[in-house]
Amino acid sequence: MTEETKSPEKILWEQEVLSDVTRIETLLACGIFEPKNRRSPLVQSAFIELMICLNDLLAKAKKETLRINFTDDVVISTGIKDVTDLVAVIRNAACHIPSQTRYADDSENRIMFYTVYGRQPAAFLFEKTGQILGCNYDDDIAFLYGNQKIYFQRHIRRAFAEVSEKLKPLVRYYQRPEQPPEP
Repeated sequence: MTEETKSPEKILWEQEVLSDVTRIETLLACGIFEPKNRRSPLVQSAFIELMICLNDLLAKAKKETLRINFTDDVVISTGIKDVTDLVAVIRNAACHIPSQTRYADDSENRIMFYTVYGRQPAAFLFEKTGQILGCNYDDDIAFLYGNQKIYFQRHIRRAFAEVSEKLKPLVRYYQRPEQPPEP
């Protein structure tokens, strides 16, 4: 398809993909998620933006039948069958304060943006249900919302790598046309 025959919707779609990819790359490279920055007031904001952009890319891939569907370390539950669902649920919990996803069990226990750096598999123990939440890996960060967790390396970085690779062939990288030589 040439530039002239692309629909405005397709051009907008490509621009949105490029914008999401660029923003995620910037957030991943800026160092905000390094342990030394764990107390920064901007970590949660960066995480929320990361979830918004990644969710958008995953939804676009899903619509193109290119769903990212790995389940490694995903807590499978109602409404969550793979990493695409996990990102959507975490994004909703992060962006919507009254989200039911923030409730850890049937009581009033709520977990929202609890961050576990490095191996701490029992950061939370819920006596009523016996559920244990934490981070199972020395080299990762777990972000907890309710009874769900999303890993920085194993979920976020991997899903981003896979979705950007799958969407790349569908996006033409725009460049300004060459200017004719001056007379």
